[in-house]
Amino acid sequence: MIVHIAKLVRWEWFKLWRRWMPWILLGIILVFSQMPIWGGFFDYKSRAFGEIRVERANQEVVHTGLTCADIRAGRVPTLPADTEPYVIQGIQERCDLARVAQTMGFFTLPYSLTFSFSIGQVLGMLLLAVLTASMLGTEYSWGTLRTILARGTGRWQYLTAKLALIVLFAASVWVIIGAATVLNSLLATSLAPKVPPEVADLLAVRGAGWSSTLIVTGRAFVSIVPYLAMAAFVTVLTTSLAAGIAVSLGYYFAEAIGAALLINVVKVLSGVTDYLLVRNIGGWMLGSKEQVLESQILLGPFGFGQYPSEVHAIFVMLAYTLFFGALSFWLFRRRDVSGASGG
Repeated sequence: MIVHIAKLVRWEWFKLWRRWMPWILLGIILVFSQMPIWGGFFDYKSRAFGEIRVERANQEVVHTGLTCADIRAGRVPTLPADTEPYVIQGIQERCDLARVAQTMGFFTLPYSLTFSFSIGQVLGMLLLAVLTASMLGTEYSWGTLRTILARGTGRWQYLTAKLALIVLFAASVWVIIGAATVLNSLLATSLAPKVPPEVADLLAVRGAGWSSTLIVTGRAFVSIVPYLAMAAFVTVLTTSLAAGIAVSLGYYFAEAIGAALLINVVKVLSGVTDYLLVRNIGGWMLGSKEQVLESQILLGPFGFGQYPSEVHAIFVMLAYTLFFGALSFWLFRRRDVSGASGG
């Protein structure tokens, strides 16, 4: 039986790699996951060694030729008497060694892996859910599922192969993100100007080590599994490619809006948010916040309210995964398969 499922997974992989969608989604995830590295690299050069233009609110330049090295050495320029206080404060904050160290962490191993996988977790969860809906929904819309099952493939074996391939593809995405992050970090580090000793010391003290970075990486991968299970269930339930993709993308934002209303408006029901899927995914990711440089775990634009604890979150995530998985297999085995639905 295992050999049969393995052959089905191989066949599904052969179909998947010939499609454009997985490679386009992979490219999007890869590009966005590497943006913190090069954004941090150029910001670091500017903060540590770049020239600063002192400007007022009306964009009037009052001083040029100033560098952060001058500020840290105590060579403060003479500015017009009517220069607003926030201008000087902004310069000092920009050149603060702690800020420079934080910026350097974006492109320095192992800290850069944390930022890359944080973005990969949010974006990958949504785009891989779209791929899940596409892999299952396409068979319904094209009408090929009926033909495949009529050949004696076996319903639960076929669905198992589909879901196994989705997880394997997601794992491959994680490996590619990790490899790309390591290569880009090494390149950025080699191109960066010599690091001031004080910055290196601050980064070593405040940053995350390899062990905690690997924990964050594993947490990020585990967190996407229940969301993919939800996408698979919705697609099997509706037998629709369009519905599967729409719900996979829409639920993330719909839950965030609903949670905001419950937490800030209908406070008597705020406890319901502790059992919502995305809120628990956020709680699971935040469980490692003490091990991450400056707690830079991305929760999307919805990082508000008190998140569930990591222990509570993992049990809720497991319950969602088992619930959606069991219902998907039950529906897939009992429901008749019609011809092409076209949507």
